[in-house]
Amino acid sequence: DYGHEQYWGSGYKTTFEDCHTDAVLVISIDKTEGKISLVSLPRDTLSYVSGVKGIYKLNAAINCSDSVEQGLKRICGTASWLLGGVEIHKYCAVDMNAVIVLGDAIGGIDFEVDTSFTSNDKVRYYKGMQHLDGRGIMDYMRVRVRAAENANDIGRTGRQRKMMMAIYDKIRKEPALLLKAAGAINSEDIKIFTNIGMEDLLSIAGIAFACDPDDLGSYVLTGPYRS
Repeated sequence: DYGHEQYWGSGYKTTFEDCHTDAVLVISIDKTEGKISLVSLPRDTLSYVSGVKGIYKLNAAINCSDSVEQGLKRICGTASWLLGGVEIHKYCAVDMNAVIVLGDAIGGIDFEVDTSFTSNDKVRYYKGMQHLDGRGIMDYMRVRVRAAENANDIGRTGRQRKMMMAIYDKIRKEPALLLKAAGAINSEDIKIFTNIGMEDLLSIAGIAFACDPDDLGSYVLTGPYRS
């Protein structure tokens, strides 16, 4: 939830070390069947975090380390525990600026917005088909309490998966957009943390382009709300 001037994340955090992982998505790739599943883990999920006494919020597990990279590994371990021990091999984390820049790099997205909402900086969006630029993509994936429908974190994770699937579908149909996105990654305005190497990336891309969109699964880990 790190932003920039005029587009800050929650709490106006100014360093990555203070930030939380407010959107956690586990991507499972079945290399044998050629299927891909997206599994959202709501940010407020109470979980076991290695090295922390008692239970802790999922989105704050990253703060229980001395560096962002170590914190992301801790998030992977926490997600693994929540999913019953399934090993999380790789991670990729981006800040909000990266979503905006990468969204613009692929020319935005034509998208069926499923709820009217107002963004954090008071931009109004309406339900229905429209073209969203990078800022619009970020606003849609970020909105929660200002949404007219499903104004909670479960609803937000659903919007995030819908947008990810729409972006995947566009890039799948226009592979050249990958090169544009790769060029945008070098921007000084964004930050990406990952342990995915080029060989892994090529392997993942090959499966992704061959995957039938009907074989793309969308799930969320749910549970009772407590306060």
